[in-house]
Amino acid sequence: MKNIIVNATGRLGNQFFQYSYAKKIQKATGGSITINFKEIEQKAELLPNQDWKDSLKDFNTNYEKVSFNRLQLLSHLSFIQKILIVFHTLFIRTILKKDSLKNYDELNNFSKKYANYLYKRGLYVFPMMSVKYISSNHDKILLMGKYEDPESLDEIKDELRLDFIPQAPILEQNRLFYEKISSTQSVCITIRRGDYLSNKFKDDFFQCDEEYFSKGIKIIKQKVTNPVFFFFSDDLEYAKKFAENYLEDSDEYYVENPDNPIWEKVRIMSKCKYFIISNSTFSWWVQFLGDYENKIVIGPRQWYPQKSTNKSNNLVQENWIKI
Repeated sequence: MKNIIVNATGRLGNQFFQYSYAKKIQKATGGSITINFKEIEQKAELLPNQDWKDSLKDFNTNYEKVSFNRLQLLSHLSFIQKILIVFHTLFIRTILKKDSLKNYDELNNFSKKYANYLYKRGLYVFPMMSVKYISSNHDKILLMGKYEDPESLDEIKDELRLDFIPQAPILEQNRLFYEKISSTQSVCITIRRGDYLSNKFKDDFFQCDEEYFSKGIKIIKQKVTNPVFFFFSDDLEYAKKFAENYLEDSDEYYVENPDNPIWEKVRIMSKCKYFIISNSTFSWWVQFLGDYENKIVIGPRQWYPQKSTNKSNNLVQENWIKI
């Protein structure tokens, strides 16, 4: 029986993508999914109170959780897989560093042949953003990437919407808030600030400023009758000030309750009918999980800032209104 091993990195949005690609392979091959959270646990020790944890456990997901260091992870692979991973990590990854952040379709012929060679041996480790599924005779399949490629998930999108339903019932503090979202022309506005504004990450990630959200609100008002705005953010005080400064007195708006766990945010936000999202994987998944038939999504034209070392634009969808 196949065993698909995922080396988890990142927080909820990243974990959703990694789990989803494992699910895609599982649908093709059968078998089980094992997710290694060792790197995330190490991050949690260094950066407490920043949601570095196994966030998948709170949803209707199905996997075995493990905590392997790199040597333990290698011990579960076949001999040839071990040799290839060591060789890739020590030598090839550095040589093909620029190609690592590209999409599979953007690779030159040499890099594609190398990637295909790895895939046939059950190693989905290059490039990091998007890969091509190729069947393998190996019992172990290793995923070590981000897999931010929405098109590759089209065939399992209905299953993912079921998997990413929170296990726990809605919190009492959010019941009326949730009912308001359900009964109105609700617009979810996600404002990402936090680490995006730090000197370390600003040039690479901060893309959606006040002008962006102001334009998004104007577009929604042109297209939606009686919109009601619901603000979600990692900086709720800023979100309140933004609403006060940029909305008109006649506009109806609400700001989420503080201290909501991440799984509750997913439930509430995805219930909205329309979306103005930030360039974060969490924002992306919230709009993806929204199932309103006439959904409108407003997103950035370029996912990353012009100065960013990240060049992938995979997450920007054709059917969005792009700013």
